[in-house]
Amino acid sequence: MVLLIHFSVSFHICFAEAAEVVVVELRKLGDGSYAGEGHVPAVRVGTPTSVTLRVKNPTGSEVAFGEPSTSCKCVEVEKSVTHISPGGQGDFRVNIAVPRRHNREQIVQFVNYLPSDAGGDAVRISLQCKVEALLATPSESIVIEADETSKMFEGRVPIRFTSPVTAKLIKAKVLAEHHGLSVRVGPKTSDGEVYLEIEMPTKDVDSSRTIPIQIFDAKNNVSRELSVILAKSRAIRVVPSSLRILRTQDGVYYARFMVIRQNNPRDSDANFQSGRALVEATLDGKQLVVKQLAVQPLLLRCELRIPSELAEAIAVSDSKNLILLSINWGNEKLTESLEIVASADVQ
Repeated sequence: MVLLIHFSVSFHICFAEAAEVVVVELRKLGDGSYAGEGHVPAVRVGTPTSVTLRVKNPTGSEVAFGEPSTSCKCVEVEKSVTHISPGGQGDFRVNIAVPRRHNREQIVQFVNYLPSDAGGDAVRISLQCKVEALLATPSESIVIEADETSKMFEGRVPIRFTSPVTAKLIKAKVLAEHHGLSVRVGPKTSDGEVYLEIEMPTKDVDSSRTIPIQIFDAKNNVSRELSVILAKSRAIRVVPSSLRILRTQDGVYYARFMVIRQNNPRDSDANFQSGRALVEATLDGKQLVVKQLAVQPLLLRCELRIPSELAEAIAVSDSKNLILLSINWGNEKLTESLEIVASADVQ
């Protein structure tokens, strides 16, 4: 028989002690092959770890093992048994050495083959391994938002490290120049966390900007790269992103949309009442009628009336037709271009 061991390892950030024995119980599948799963509680980056893979054979067939080989240099399986009798078990020593370059959340797959000298059934064993990173952040991409009324982007990213190191030895480096950007590693807080603190004036960012940053552990010589995305969240937005012309039974052409706004503590309820919101629309320089159907504190429902000759021209047009919306609501203003298309019943 041929024993195929497929280790599928998922690397996650964790803070648990490494296991010494991993027990795997084989089961017979419908195609006549065998499979089993096991879990390694923790392995630390850069620290070689050995575990015992204990394979139990509750099936009615003897399993024969050949010489192991692996396609991943970070794992080595030492052959210690050649056969496992029905109802018996056998131990293999598995050496795991995760290199420092794997100091981040990722999924690494590698395959170990333990072929027998004779052909026969295949056995696949999957091991899930949690890796204890020396230096980590919650994600590889961090989004920091600010609305259009804010003067600064401000954010804090927690940094976790498991090796004995003081906060003073954690450094941060911006991998590209950005005017007005401030990045520093703050001191350890009362809850034991260390934070990467980021500030940048909103006036220096058009709509969004991605900033690559490297965090470096000077003592253990490991680093972590992450992308910080600074994004302006609009105080007002229009949905949907494109308008569709519809026609009533009376032959009136129209398109409907909504204006949604974020709550702004500077505004009183009076700012949201009917008459306080001004919505204008033009197409090819022609002013269109906009009717406000309903005004709520954070939602404005609108209907755009379209002359029949204009709607029919759009229906046969091959070019893109854009409606220019101008919205003035409370203390917020927005100018937006939306594509408008005709539905099938517009002839």
